[in-house]
Amino acid sequence: MSEVLINGKSYEYSRETTLEAVARDFMMEYDGKIVLAMKNGVLRELIRTVGEGGTLSFITTKEAAGIDTYERSVIFLAVRAIYDLEPE
Repeated sequence: MSEVLINGKSYEYSRETTLEAVARDFMMEYDGKIVLAMKNGVLRELIRTVGEGGTLSFITTKEAAGIDTYERSVIFLAVRAIYDLEPE
């Protein structure tokens, strides 16, 4: 188990727990959709795991970094869709 500090409170999670699973536990506390995590001061994708634990906060689509991340994801999806329609 790893200790994770979120909003000033300590929580215990398995090291293999994804940041997405942790975000689901806290999504009701945020206005926008959670799209990124800030773990120990470093932006992390939600597919990453809790690992050693540490301080964790979440970035939503209401914030600049969250909007940029969401837009980038949509661009990658569009590029992939175009490639699938016209492979070389």
